This record gives sequence, C-alpha cells and structure tokens, in this order.
Amino acid sequence: MKTILKRTEGVPFVNLSGEVTEEDFEELEALFTGLLAANELSVVMNLAGCEHIQTNLIPELINFKRRFNERGGDIKLINVSDYVNSLFSLYGFHPFDIYPSKQAALKSIARMSVLKSIGG
Repeated sequence: MKTILKRTEGVPFVNLSGEVTEEDFEELEALFTGLLAANELSVVMNLAGCEHIQTNLIPELINFKRRFNERGGDIKLINVSDYVNSLFSLYGFHPFDIYPSKQAALKSIARMSVLKSIGG
C-alpha cells in the first residue's frame, strides 16, 4: 500500500494505491488519527489505485468514518473500482458516500460546511 496526502481547497486528500493489508493499515490509521488530532473535519480518499482492501479492515475504516461524523465531518470516497465497492457491500450496507470526481466530493464537503454553519 502506498499513501500520499495532498490538500485541495484546504481539504485533505489521501491517494491510496496497492493492496491494503493489516500490516499496511497502521500507516492509514496513523494518518487518520493525525488528521483528527489536527481538527480536520473531513477527508477524501482517492481509491483509483487501490487494488484490494482486506475485508477485516473495513470495520476499522467505518470506525474512522464514525469519528469524523461525530465532529460534523466525513470520509468521502472517489474513484472506487467495482471490485473494491463490492468489498464494502459485503457488510449489507454502504456507509461511505462515493463521488465520481474530486470536485463532486469537494462540493459535498462545502455543502456540509454551509449546513453546519446555519445549524442544519
């Protein structure tokens, strides 16, 4: 697994490539923990290069999503392959919002910020 953290319009983007295994997940866990500690509300994960995620790690990702949600933010996914999407679907529901592009994910985050600022 390889992760690259970049920012677009102030929003952290994590580009994830390769196969996500238990050994690799510690790196992703540290990244999310650091973003939460820095009071980031939302993050976008670009899964264009992600070939596989071990299914036992999906609940861990869902837990990080919940932690971002508790702060009024979210984890948004972009460029999810049909295969990786099917792995998420194994849980009978899909907890992540998937967007077709970086701009669509940014628009969703901006909309969340507006709703939060007006108390909605």
